[in-house]
Amino acid sequence: MANFEKLLKRLASDFPALNFKASKRFSYRKDTITFIPTSDGAPLLLLHELAHAVLSHSATPKIIDRLAVERDAWEYVKNVLAPKYRIAYDEDFAHKHLVTYQNYLHKKSLCPKCRQPRLETKPGKWHCSYCI
Repeated sequence: MANFEKLLKRLASDFPALNFKASKRFSYRKDTITFIPTSDGAPLLLLHELAHAVLSHSATPKIIDRLAVERDAWEYVKNVLAPKYRIAYDEDFAHKHLVTYQNYLHKKSLCPKCRQPRLETKPGKWHCSYCI
């Protein structure tokens, strides 16, 4: 926990335009990063949310773009933030979190009526060609 607090203080100093706030989840919205300080992998997850901020990620227009956004954030943690802040990067940990997005994408892409794949035609608007 002491190491997490040191990391948090350093990030707040290095990124004064961002607000860091303990919460019930990890997220990045506008200028605020929320985090769970006692969570397993908290330092990596905090850096992951910081990567979203640094890379100017905002709400993605289509769900299919989320996986690429998440992958890019983890790559930035691996190549830039983890080495800079001397946090051990865990490839398996990052992969596990990417898989959750893959599973979410798959689940969201299935039509709730017929369970066949559907397309997101506009952000948040889905079309099932089987259930026309």
